[in-house]
Amino acid sequence: MKLIDILVNELPKRGGWPEGVDEIWQDYDRLMRPGVWGWFHDELSEDHRPQHHDAEVKVNRKQYEAALAAQQSSWNGEGLPPVGAMCERSWCGGNWLSCEILFIGVETVAVRLSTREVSYGLSEVEFRPIRTEAERRREDAIAEMASTPKPCGYAIYDICAQLYDAGYRKGEVSDD
Repeated sequence: MKLIDILVNELPKRGGWPEGVDEIWQDYDRLMRPGVWGWFHDELSEDHRPQHHDAEVKVNRKQYEAALAAQQSSWNGEGLPPVGAMCERSWCGGNWLSCEILFIGVETVAVRLSTREVSYGLSEVEFRPIRTEAERRREDAIAEMASTPKPCGYAIYDICAQLYDAGYRKGEVSDD
């Protein structure tokens, strides 16, 4: 596996591209570099640094984000995600958690969460593409609006979504 493939698989589990890091490479001892930030990875990439010389293959943030986007765009949310896809799952209507699809059978799916591997019955789990930061902010703002006191009916979430999409943002109210 090439370094870029390892990074696309591993960095989302580790919080994404690290702050203040321009490039990442892997040493012959499996250490992902640069120094203080790095971690030892179980697999040695095909294009690792073979000796104590400069790394021949380095991946920068732009390359990483392009590869990540290409992988994530392979599933648009319709049907089941393909094996290897990074997505979010909700089990029995619970919280959405990031996961990697490991196996999909006729009745069962196996995923890797951040701390463990889990299998589910397909009838018990939903999947969606990983949300962008803008989508997360939108959902958080709508949830905050919808939780305000004295809701005006059962469609409050839909009304708040329309307000958000129309440009409403939380701010100070003027007395004009």
